[in-house]
Amino acid sequence: MKHSLSWLLGLWLFTHGLPAWSADTASHCYWQLGVPQGPQLYRYDMGSVYIPRDAQVGSVIGTFKKTGVSYDENSAVLKCSNAGDRTLDFNINAVKNISPVILPPVNGEDVNGKVIETNISGVGAYIELGSPFSGGGTNVFEPNGPPIVPFTATHNKRMTAEMTLSLLVHKVTLIKTGAITAGPQLLDGSLLASSTLSDVGKAFDFGVSGTVIQAQCSVSATAVSADPVDLKEWVMADFSGPESGTTPVPFSIKLDNCIADPTNANIATAHIYLEGAKGSVPIDAQKGIFSLSPDSTAKGFGIQILQTDGITPYALQKVIPIIEITPGEVVMNFKARFIQTLPSKDLEPGNAKGALGFTITYQ
Repeated sequence: MKHSLSWLLGLWLFTHGLPAWSADTASHCYWQLGVPQGPQLYRYDMGSVYIPRDAQVGSVIGTFKKTGVSYDENSAVLKCSNAGDRTLDFNINAVKNISPVILPPVNGEDVNGKVIETNISGVGAYIELGSPFSGGGTNVFEPNGPPIVPFTATHNKRMTAEMTLSLLVHKVTLIKTGAITAGPQLLDGSLLASSTLSDVGKAFDFGVSGTVIQAQCSVSATAVSADPVDLKEWVMADFSGPESGTTPVPFSIKLDNCIADPTNANIATAHIYLEGAKGSVPIDAQKGIFSLSPDSTAKGFGIQILQTDGITPYALQKVIPIIEITPGEVVMNFKARFIQTLPSKDLEPGNAKGALGFTITYQ
């Protein structure tokens, strides 16, 4: 009995002071009197959201389905009541174009036909509405499919209390739909979607604001710790046969002025692509072995690039993830060594030089 009394008391406190309502109330939607009349205007500030500069089309910018609540900038209050004797209709459509780009599934969801172009070229918005348009109760609208803009919803049940709309619950995902211009790009808050509702016509508009930032770093002309990397002098006796090598020498590539998501909501990873340069070419790309340059006098040797353990090779001509970037400075560490590539009888001593070119991307 004590538990039942507490629940009834809580219900009374919630309803006390509200206008009387019953199933005999007219089944309609209307603007509450005594406050500004609609339509309403909702705008959601996404804040600063990040995406790796070289992320693929279809990648999430910032957070997938970022949940938020927006308040009506016009201070209007929309109400609906239904005695179950009619159907109330809700429609929401895109104001801007739906992206024509065919996108891969995003977190397992087919987003095609639902991504609305924003004022930033290459950035689209995938918008899902919450209660009272997501269904699952007597006082909310039941969507025809997922409540993702554009969609329709209906209400044809007896409400136990009036539905009131003065704030909008939503989940917004920004998605890369194409190339994004370098530098911070501003979402200007322009309208993306507009809705209509039985009896009131236009119900509310919705837009998003914020800043889209591409995570990346700078690579200076002096980024390599030593250029050339000195692999030391060795004698023929230091080699015992093909794939025998010298002691690996460490070196690094420094990335400067890194811009990255400080919250780690969307982590960018620096990737490297290594390829021969100045006449050096891959001998065994998978094992990270490349040839000496044509101006070398030594014969039967190559150079191998390795991870910091001095054992595991970095493959050539392949995009490889190296390190997650953080704001400021990031250092990528490597090792390299001479390696024997021909039988010992074919070796010739001399000067040994080689060169690699590298490309850094952020994904």
